[in-house]
Amino acid sequence: MTHQSSTGFELGRDGTAWIVAGVDGSVTSERAGAYAAGLARRQGSRLALVLARDLSTEASLGQEQAVRAAIEGQDEVERSLRAAIAQTQWPVDVELFVRTGPPARVIAEVAEELAAGLIVLGSSRQHAYLRPGGPLPVQLMRLRRWPVLVVP
Repeated sequence: MTHQSSTGFELGRDGTAWIVAGVDGSVTSERAGAYAAGLARRQGSRLALVLARDLSTEASLGQEQAVRAAIEGQDEVERSLRAAIAQTQWPVDVELFVRTGPPARVIAEVAEELAAGLIVLGSSRQHAYLRPGGPLPVQLMRLRRWPVLVVP
């Protein structure tokens, strides 16, 4: 019996090559990143941390101070993530992707580019159902391209 390489099976790997975790500095996204790092370590996968810079709500309200505060907050989250990666606090091969746009679109684009096998997210904020399209995990599950794991 011969094994054909076109089957997509990769010898020596228990899980997917890439796990994508959405991070935004919230407590639940930190938990999601830590959970994804543990999964990646156990499966021998690479970890893609995705930070979506989205200012659409603040900009649509015309609140210049809110936009500046949101940008400063996102800058701080990015700095702390880069510092954690540089200090090798992550037990896996990790790469940070920072892009501008709505989180669902940004995370889906990165997952598509990397042919990710799993997306890990923190649970949504209390009022996420008021967001156009609903909570982020629901938006990504509707695409039906990847399993989405939600960490409380």
